[in-house]
Amino acid sequence: MKEEQEASRSLAGLILKNNVRSQWSKYPDEVREFVKTNTLASIADPSPLIRATVGIIITTIVVEENGVGHWPTLLPYLGHLLDQPDPNMQE
Repeated sequence: MKEEQEASRSLAGLILKNNVRSQWSKYPDEVREFVKTNTLASIADPSPLIRATVGIIITTIVVEENGVGHWPTLLPYLGHLLDQPDPNMQE
């Protein structure tokens, strides 16, 4: 069952990535902030598949926003993760 959940979560992430790519500029600011916040919250997931999917979503958001300037918490948060003892967070 866990593998099915992982596959479903990864598929949902890829659907989100596709929606970000095609609709990001149409989302209200509140929705964009919600997506960013919850994406960062998932970056240290124990599943390598989910972490990879989250990385793809983050990259897509940064591309759609023409850089990290509209996501000022991203780089400090990623830097913070490098200092964590959990290797999942450092990956």
